[in-house]
Amino acid sequence: EHPDESRPLRILEVLKRAAGNVELAIDLRDVLSRAPEAARRYAALLYEEGAMDDLRAARLLGIELEELEPAVAALDASLREIK
Repeated sequence: EHPDESRPLRILEVLKRAAGNVELAIDLRDVLSRAPEAARRYAALLYEEGAMDDLRAARLLGIELEELEPAVAALDASLREIK
């Protein structure tokens, strides 16, 4: 099974929009505060380095893909609710 290839782009788009939107930034902060550490680190990595696939992100973060994937899926689901 292949994760949604548009997911990193979707997450990055929300992160970048939050930089110029106070309400979205507050909602994003709330989502990230409840997210697993792996998801918070992933979001920071995307913001700094740009969109990338989960395997590359896992390697750069030094964590297993099996740990990253569910955290990112949950983050994506939460971010879809605040759009």
